[in-house]
Amino acid sequence: MRSRKTPEQQQAWKELLLLINDPEWYLDKVKTKRHKELIEILEPEEQYDPREQESIRLQRYLDARPGMEADIADMLRNGLIYLEIRKKYRIDPKIFSLVRKKHGIEKHGCVKKPSKRELEVCYCQYGLRATVTKFNVSKATIYKWLASYKIPTNKTIQNSKTR
Repeated sequence: MRSRKTPEQQQAWKELLLLINDPEWYLDKVKTKRHKELIEILEPEEQYDPREQESIRLQRYLDARPGMEADIADMLRNGLIYLEIRKKYRIDPKIFSLVRKKHGIEKHGCVKKPSKRELEVCYCQYGLRATVTKFNVSKATIYKWLASYKIPTNKTIQNSKTR
């Protein structure tokens, strides 16, 4: 339901209509400034957090679909990743994040960091691609693990040879 305009807003609306009646009003700096002032009177800028608005929108989506939230929460608790859940529900992955946060489900519980020996053997014998495939993670994750264990990478070896 729309609220009624205040007398100040009604006056601003009348002035705005007269202002924009001129087809080239936006070329005049004074008129442009007045236009901004009138718009501010008509639609005062509300202070809100965009992330909060997004959460409200996503929660409304879930509220309109009974049972979906509980089903997604169960899938997340069982260790399914977002890609697997998307096979059943073709929805925005932000909804999965919202459900995870709302129900206190731990993030990224399915990726386990391998031991130093296991990672080193796999990387040295088979290379980066095979290591990525074996552990089902990104290249960046493999490089982070290698750095955390202080395992030299091919890039490090090549850089030290060129010096």
